Amino acid sequence: MGTQGTTLSQVQASLATLQSTASTLITDVASAISDITALGQQITTLQAAGGASPTDLAALNTTIQGITSSLSTSTSGLAAVLPAAPTTSSTAGPTTTPPTTTT
Repeated sequence: MGTQGTTLSQVQASLATLQSTASTLITDVASAISDITALGQQITTLQAAGGASPTDLAALNTTIQGITSSLSTSTSGLAAVLPAAPTTSSTAGPTTTPPTTTT
């Protein structure tokens, strides 16, 4: 078996970074869900009041942009710590058919 040149401490550091980033992403997604729920409630309130003014629409747009920005930042952070996809393709070996039994 060949060596990969990666030490246990490097693997531990990578896992710690991945765990931290995943934790941040989980928190950000939970926050986005909460924000989207609140946004839905705001929209329902505006509909009940007869519609939204340009100021109301601008506020909703700002909220949506904030949610999008937060999720984009989080997913970029996760992508930065995940290993790159392999560039070589592998081929599957031959498939075998399981034996059949007769009764």
